[in-house]
Amino acid sequence: MRRSIERYVGVEERNEGDSFFAVFRFASDAVSACLDAQRALAGHQWLHGRPLHVRMGLHTGPAFRLTNDYAGISVHLAARIMSASHGGQVVASHA
Repeated sequence: MRRSIERYVGVEERNEGDSFFAVFRFASDAVSACLDAQRALAGHQWLHGRPLHVRMGLHTGPAFRLTNDYAGISVHLAARIMSASHGGQVVASHA
């Protein structure tokens, strides 16, 4: 995940457990990072021999930069969109 985020000039803002929150300057970079990460995860040879299915959500919109975090409805919408997806999917909002 981190390699794909960095490759497309994203910034990892936080992670909690197995969850990552990253921001990108351009929506096209966010899409490319998701596709790159999904492909890398699908092609990886896991020790347990089974693929790891990761769900991802994309949303574009305004957010407010606080001291160490982002806030705003766009952040919450991105989290809800990710929650609506299933392993192996990238779900994007209409925005």
